[in-house]
Amino acid sequence: MAVQVSYSLKEESTRKRETDALLKIAETQAVETLLVITYDEEETIQKNRHGDKSYPHLEMAAGYIILKPNIQPFMEHPFSQFKYCPKCGSVHFEINNEKSKRCADCEFVYYFNPSAATVALIMNERNELLVCRRAKDPAKGTLDLPGGFIDMAETGEEGVSREVKEETGMEVKKAEYLFSLPNIYVYSGFTVHTLDLFFRCTVTDTLHYQAMDDAADVFFLPLKDIHTEDFGLSSIRKGVGIFLKEMGE
Repeated sequence: MAVQVSYSLKEESTRKRETDALLKIAETQAVETLLVITYDEEETIQKNRHGDKSYPHLEMAAGYIILKPNIQPFMEHPFSQFKYCPKCGSVHFEINNEKSKRCADCEFVYYFNPSAATVALIMNERNELLVCRRAKDPAKGTLDLPGGFIDMAETGEEGVSREVKEETGMEVKKAEYLFSLPNIYVYSGFTVHTLDLFFRCTVTDTLHYQAMDDAADVFFLPLKDIHTEDFGLSSIRKGVGIFLKEMGE
């Protein structure tokens, strides 16, 4: 459990600061519960800056604010760094709702949609899972799985095959879709919402591989020796947990 204490959360900047601090911990540590302790009453917490919507990621319980899993609290608007309309260049590019901006001049509405990314689950003949060690932030030095963003005009299967080749040198001969998980990925100070697609991948050769691209190291781990808390990215931790459960571990 990770805890922040704040006398008041009436100001949105305070709410964002306190919850962001907890989320940074959750990016690198296996934390089941995130709490903010405050004197504020429930009505204050649930009223947002627009005054018409509650914060769906917060629950009040005996003076505690509980951050619900899988939802990023009190982020800036996803288009906060977009100051100009991408269609006409107007500076009157205003917040339309929580996931879009609207140009007051040309009326163009731009929606912030998640980017598609892939994750590869590769097993060898000894019932071991291929894992990587991240070479770059976020979560540099923690465990990860091969994968990355899907390029334009790629299918998910093509994207995961390319990423496995780039990071390990392995050739994927079959990619079977398993499940998906939402994630938030901070790249160069820009927050990217992703939908991570998990694939069970069969490769042509499990004996020859090497760490390349974003991977500092790559190796197989017996399923019994895998600990989800060693994986730095939240969606990967959850995905590995789901996979281990399905494998009976």
